[in-house]
Amino acid sequence: MIISFLKCITDVGKQIHNKYFEQSYNPKAFTTGPAHGEKSWSAIRMRIEELKQLDRYYTVLGSSGHEYKFGEQISAYSLRQYEEKMGFELPEQVFTLYQELGNGGAGPDFGFFKLQTLALYHPQLPWPGSDCFKHPTRPFTDIQAGMIGVLELYYAHMGCVITTGTQVGQLVEYCDEQEFLFESQGDLIDFYHRWLDKHLSYFNKIKRLLVETRDVAKTLEILEGKLSVNSDDRLLTILGLFDFPEGKELYPSAYFSHKVTPDGDCITSLEPQYRRFLNRKLATYLEQDSSYVLSFIKEELIG
Repeated sequence: MIISFLKCITDVGKQIHNKYFEQSYNPKAFTTGPAHGEKSWSAIRMRIEELKQLDRYYTVLGSSGHEYKFGEQISAYSLRQYEEKMGFELPEQVFTLYQELGNGGAGPDFGFFKLQTLALYHPQLPWPGSDCFKHPTRPFTDIQAGMIGVLELYYAHMGCVITTGTQVGQLVEYCDEQEFLFESQGDLIDFYHRWLDKHLSYFNKIKRLLVETRDVAKTLEILEGKLSVNSDDRLLTILGLFDFPEGKELYPSAYFSHKVTPDGDCITSLEPQYRRFLNRKLATYLEQDSSYVLSFIKEELIG
């Protein structure tokens, strides 16, 4: 019944398509811009659990490593002992990160380090300021000071938190191998929220597309602009949404066929038998997840 009703909203879905799906998928989208969410690790934990439920096949960068889990929580007493031993104070949000979430685990890209493996860049010394890195007169290794590497990011980059001076607690992206430093907007919790904003928004876009098109292949085409080799990951994302258990055993490329045009372009398409099969799965998913579908209808049609 709900599927029949959804046919009535196709035209509206097409009208709102540009509003939601025109922006490109930018891997660095969570490094700048406003963050949305309560300023607490408990709020972060809840949002990570939400992302975990959506990303069943770990298609988000780095998630197959941490699996949205955390290590054992560290007591305030043990954290104070660490500070005394190492000779510097952990910024407040780093302290509470280990106290409330745990000793390493889920976070942007490959997550956050265990306390024992934090990257220490002379955290007790004064922070030299970002200008020293942007216009260096000495090698990066000679000027790095006043920060600790907390997050393991892409391409050997680290999310570092400043430990001294007036900018204590601010997060910067740093890579000494590439002599790179990028100032993120805000602190560690802001950085987490922007990462979650990006990925939760992406999954919601996919769910909206599935409601709008009721067609897995069409959803893939819109996500990619056209089908491509990256369709494997997109298909896994969709299969994970409606908890398709066979997807764990099948390599996604088995669903696709590839043809080379006379111009040398490779055209990828979803095999017809799989398209029909997956759309039946999708119909079942939409019927079972009627609460989401109805909230979509209310938001877009009723306002």
